[in-house]
Amino acid sequence: MPQSRLPLIICVSMLALPSAAYAGGNVKGKFKFDLELGIGGGKELLIREPSMCEGGASAKIKWNKNKDEIKVRVKVDGLPQKPTYCYDESIDTPYNMYPMCVEEGFWQTWFVSRFFTRPTIYYYDAVTGDLIDNEFDLPAGPPPGAIPVELTAAQMVCSDFWRPNANLKGNVKFTFDYDQILDAIGSPGTLVGVVPFNLFDDESFWLHYTEEILPMEEAQTWDTTLAEIEAGIGATVISISAEPMPKPPYLLTHDQLMISWTESYPTQFLTPLPPEAFDDPDCGTEQIDVPFPGGELPI
Repeated sequence: MPQSRLPLIICVSMLALPSAAYAGGNVKGKFKFDLELGIGGGKELLIREPSMCEGGASAKIKWNKNKDEIKVRVKVDGLPQKPTYCYDESIDTPYNMYPMCVEEGFWQTWFVSRFFTRPTIYYYDAVTGDLIDNEFDLPAGPPPGAIPVELTAAQMVCSDFWRPNANLKGNVKFTFDYDQILDAIGSPGTLVGVVPFNLFDDESFWLHYTEEILPMEEAQTWDTTLAEIEAGIGATVISISAEPMPKPPYLLTHDQLMISWTESYPTQFLTPLPPEAFDDPDCGTEQIDVPFPGGELPI
């Protein structure tokens, strides 16, 4: 899940929803927005091929509560058909692993229903301050004496795998249930947080994804997303990542962090990194190391 200098709690400005959304009848409407290249943080591989820089991508999210459906359409122009990329250096952490390379892979679309408004508990060692894990990755419960810290996370689900056509164009459509948003393997997706890996180190913030399959009761409803957007505290995100095939079990519910087009809506909070962040300021695929800001630690 790409981010650009995200704090722990994120607010975005409110954009009025379609009038039908809260008119007392059916809840339906749509969002349309363009996607951007060069959005990332941490040590993500940002995919920017010349064909992509000359092309473009857009997304449309359309919903109808009475039909219990959310339709997501992504149009791309210039996307490599069989992505093949390798990291310059490993991005593995004690909590998440990533294959070093994708060879003739596929693409997945990521649909974020709650953008850092989803509260969840992370547990820390009381002596060292080290992150133990998220509540959902501790099915037997935390160790005795662990410090619980409630932080906000994003909740995201994946589409099926896909590829553009031989002309590097794609018009890909996916459907999710309105009241129970599940990913391509039928799970509620994953929670991703930008969290301190140590409570005593304000430079230790990085990405943490849950790996255990979330309980079905954690599946989100689109009503929550619309309410948070209307309140001015939420957003939705569409992102496209290059993925290995087959995906290893530890990567089933989250992305490979090889990111192409991305953007948030209603506010374009996610902005491309400045040209000086890249070796090739015009266009080029690079693994970028952009530390997440620490700020005030939750202790």
